[in-house]
Amino acid sequence: VVLDPIATFNQAIDILIQLKKEDNPEFPAQGYNEKLVVGSNVNYLNFPTLLRQLVETFKTDDTISSMRVLDFSREGDAIFIQYEVEGRLGDIQKLNTSIV
Repeated sequence: VVLDPIATFNQAIDILIQLKKEDNPEFPAQGYNEKLVVGSNVNYLNFPTLLRQLVETFKTDDTISSMRVLDFSREGDAIFIQYEVEGRLGDIQKLNTSIV
């Protein structure tokens, strides 16, 4: 299946938001630290650290000019992130993703 440019951009965004540290053997420091989220008490979840790690991951893709988190929410054991990503060509994607 060949993806059109928008679907390819969305696929890259989805891969980056789900990327955990050491998932990419070429760049093991990319992604968020899974230990911050999985198996930890959600009352102690460090949102600023998680946000910084996600922003740093998105900075590695040169097709993305900016990434902005609009909202963090928790439903049961899942953490949902509503975010906005702007591509280099000016297209803006608003997405909502569960990272756990």
